[in-house]
Amino acid sequence: MRCLFLLALCFVVSFANSVFAKIPGDDGVAADQWLVQKLDHFDPSSSRTWWQKYHTNETWFRNSRKSPVFLLIGGNHRTKAKSVAEGAFVDYARKFGALCFQIEHRFYGASLPTDDLTVSNLRFLIVDQALADIAFFVKQMNARYKLTSNNRWVVFGKGYAGSLAAWARLKYSHLIHAAVSSSAPLQAVNGYSGFDENIKQVLSSSTASCPEQIHEAALNIENLLKTPNGVDILTRKFKRCNSLNPKSDTEVAFFVESLARHFRGAVESALNEPSITSTNHHHTIDEICSLMGDEKFGNALDRYAAVHSLFTFGNLFTSGKCKDDNFNDYISAFRDESNFNVSRIWLYQRCTEFGFFPISTSKNSLFGSLIDLKFYVNTCQQIFGDGFDAKRLTDGVARTNMMYGGLDLESSRIISIVGDMDLWRDLGLQKSSKA
Repeated sequence: MRCLFLLALCFVVSFANSVFAKIPGDDGVAADQWLVQKLDHFDPSSSRTWWQKYHTNETWFRNSRKSPVFLLIGGNHRTKAKSVAEGAFVDYARKFGALCFQIEHRFYGASLPTDDLTVSNLRFLIVDQALADIAFFVKQMNARYKLTSNNRWVVFGKGYAGSLAAWARLKYSHLIHAAVSSSAPLQAVNGYSGFDENIKQVLSSSTASCPEQIHEAALNIENLLKTPNGVDILTRKFKRCNSLNPKSDTEVAFFVESLARHFRGAVESALNEPSITSTNHHHTIDEICSLMGDEKFGNALDRYAAVHSLFTFGNLFTSGKCKDDNFNDYISAFRDESNFNVSRIWLYQRCTEFGFFPISTSKNSLFGSLIDLKFYVNTCQQIFGDGFDAKRLTDGVARTNMMYGGLDLESSRIISIVGDMDLWRDLGLQKSSKA
């Protein structure tokens, strides 16, 4: 993928006299187009630039002086051209005769502003710069298509991109007329216990007893960790090659979090959410909840271990196999500064601006009480350096809320869409803004 991008970039750079370029689409729907962006919008002395990917659909554009312009904002994932060819966004465009665009977020997908992911380069990955990218894009398209103030821009986004949509309307109201913000976590927060409460609700919609079985297993694990014999039982049931060290808070938290990750990721996948768990999931909610309720696999803890085997080994029958979920191995994958993987990029944003870490610190919590904020802060420090400590996280979260208002966001013409099973609903606006 990296090689293909470099070849494409060489082709793009040949357009020496233009800030625009176009190459064949990567999924056969529309052409990938490219716009020259500034790396740092807030340093007038900086001349560094990069190419941002975007897509266009002019099918329903009436080219009148009042035709609207719809912009679909990319979030923490690679954008696909088909997003401007199908779906609700396109239905709205067809109805209103809109010109459609989609832009990819800096550092995600093929929109790579720097050569690598060192911390010194990741400093350009900040909401302020992403919003300035949007504003610059709007101005460039206004000039290219000879649009006027009567051609009003409406931005759309879901999840983190939904937050960007609302913040773009707030920050650049002279350019953006309205925003449609779906499932958007607008309130940054260090640790988010509500995430698992919402996971619990989604799981119960599949099987009412599913969360109860998970919770029972989680509490059993906590009790077993108190004795050497209990640790041996966990080693055997969860097919570990080596025993856990119950005196290591990090090792214990990582073990418990890795089990929770199976269920969190399955729910994210079912809801078509970009994963915060950095795990690929190929098993459905119904599948794992059915397993949690199947007494032929034993008690709740045995079934919990069976789900772990399903995700770890690909099947339930794993006699003689063992595998350790090793924190150091997990960390090493994020430390690779040359590989543009989404996990490192999104984690950096969370460690510096958003938090959103799904803590579980109460005996009443779905996954028990052993996944605390300290574990996630330690993860940030192990990957990005000692300076990414609790104070930096707290200060970054406070800055985000100060700059963009959190749940006190004051702006007009923002449509906020929040679903009953929205994992982020506690951090989003429960009502739309005034017209």
